[in-house]
Amino acid sequence: MPVDQSKSLEALAHITLAQRQALRETTAITLPSSSDELADKDLGHDKATVIRNLRALGEHMEDVVRDYVVEKFISQEIHLEDSIHAIHIAATAGWIPYEGEDPETQVYEHTFRDSGVRFGDVIPVKYEDVEELFSSYMGTLQRLLENCTKQDFEYVMSWAYISFVSIHPYPDANGRTGRAIVRFISEYFVRRFGYEGIKSFPNYKEEELRAKAADFMNKAMFELGFFPKPKDAENGSSSEEIYYEFLIDGKVDQYFSELKQRMQAHFFSIQSSDQLRQFGYVKEATAYLDKVELLKPKETRPLIALETATRFKQLLEERDMSIDALLEREAQKGKPETDQEKYSASNIVVSCFFAEFNAALMHKRSRKIGEINILVDKYLSRYALLLREEDKRMIAEVIKEKGYK
Repeated sequence: MPVDQSKSLEALAHITLAQRQALRETTAITLPSSSDELADKDLGHDKATVIRNLRALGEHMEDVVRDYVVEKFISQEIHLEDSIHAIHIAATAGWIPYEGEDPETQVYEHTFRDSGVRFGDVIPVKYEDVEELFSSYMGTLQRLLENCTKQDFEYVMSWAYISFVSIHPYPDANGRTGRAIVRFISEYFVRRFGYEGIKSFPNYKEEELRAKAADFMNKAMFELGFFPKPKDAENGSSSEEIYYEFLIDGKVDQYFSELKQRMQAHFFSIQSSDQLRQFGYVKEATAYLDKVELLKPKETRPLIALETATRFKQLLEERDMSIDALLEREAQKGKPETDQEKYSASNIVVSCFFAEFNAALMHKRSRKIGEINILVDKYLSRYALLLREEDKRMIAEVIKEKGYK
């Protein structure tokens, strides 16, 4: 029997309002109606402490909401996709601001990310492809939940976590939501099939576990076929390095197109839980499900940022290519016309700018403002036609943030 969409949304609304009320009662903090209001609040601590405490509250609220969500999902009163969105809402309770006129009654509407991002050294799918891939992921997960055999419970949880973070669908809190999905599936199996719960492996030292788990998760992403195969497979090249290879070759859109095709092919190919047994690293990752909380957080960051410039410059040097040569190659192509051409050209120019600007900051901290202005003029004037407007604004914001005008 299909889930009634109106009832599903109604259940989601009740979850949101209930968890907001519980948060108010737990913390005696009135949730803000905007991010500006949150920034202006005097909560008696420095900003970092406030954010850390609110994130911890989000983890607590996810525990409160999960039982309700599982119950509604089993009784077919809420869609699986809405269940995951509700878990994301709960996991971010209190620290992702709620925009709206009436924060007391507003129902939070989930939002997929609307920009390119990275987490750790992983470059996930293009934001325009997130909604379609998330829907395919949900369809595959639904099949696995309905037809899973007892010997495959941990495989499904491991696969669900790795697949979710590989898509990285939300602007933030993807790691927390991924961990919450593991707990959601575990509770679902407990109630539906009498699953005994995730096994505990107490003998691992925390630092050793973090390193092993992160390594298995990264290798599992490649094993599932989500990312193009690294050239240096033995040493485990990251998707970031593969992305830069495509970028330097002027084929960045091909990178994202290949990611989408690979993920879609994988999701459509998985019809039953026993198929997951073929993936060795997915199996290895199941040993860490009870300790997934200890995975070192990989903060969601912009796709192109100042802190990523060093690796990009190193890769150029390894290929005996200068920044100026790369820029001139793009300039000779003329003004980009299609969205794909604009995206690729602009990413190359911004990456080159950050590489040069970062080098200037690192090696000549006393650099004169006039020299910085020459560098900025080089990009915002000479290569202006290759830059998208949003990337011009990003460059201006970085310059201002570093104390230059």
